[in-house]
Amino acid sequence: MAAQADALLPPHVTLLGQALTPSLERLESQLMPRARLEPSAPLANFAEVAEETLSRFGDSSERLVGEVGRLDAVVSATAVADAEVHRVAGRVEMVLDELLGSYAALRERQPESWCAEGHELLLTALRHPLMEIRDWLRELVDTFADPAAAVEKHRLPNCDQVTLNLALTLTPPPALEAFTRWLEAQESQLAGNSPGPQRGKWDGILALVAGFALGGLFFGGDDELYCGGDE
Repeated sequence: MAAQADALLPPHVTLLGQALTPSLERLESQLMPRARLEPSAPLANFAEVAEETLSRFGDSSERLVGEVGRLDAVVSATAVADAEVHRVAGRVEMVLDELLGSYAALRERQPESWCAEGHELLLTALRHPLMEIRDWLRELVDTFADPAAAVEKHRLPNCDQVTLNLALTLTPPPALEAFTRWLEAQESQLAGNSPGPQRGKWDGILALVAGFALGGLFFGGDDELYCGGDE
């Protein structure tokens, strides 16, 4: 099987893995542990910034669903032109740049002391799906580069046709629950101290978080890769 690795996948699938590599490298670079960045601007209105960040992140995540479907179509096709492969990979890169941009924009803001905990919890919650996307992309790129090694890694049977399930499944971040509790505490405190119009200050964020927890952000897509080769 390993000796015939080049014959296991059609050329356009191999090219797709190569075209996705820059996106993977960008994700890996942005998610590497690093010293705290110098804040670019103070975070004066955390409620507004958090709601905008969650909304943008959610919109970009929904677009990623569609791009995963296009990747699946490319992998499943008998043949695809090089230009189309690069176009599909480029669309994935654009959406990932949006997700990373939302994360980086929040990370680079300096929160006031009262919202520092909420700021950190939200960053941790956003980092979780980005890491899962990174791991999924790594699996795709490695498999498309060396499918025989992937078959061996997953201990699949050595037969004429092998199916590898390369699914992107995003799970709710553990920090999301803690962030929700922090939001509820802020809402309760504000309601007790300042009755009136300000009582709904956190409602928008709580609604977004609730939607994400119910599956608005976290989705799964199955990409099945068929590797045909001789025993």
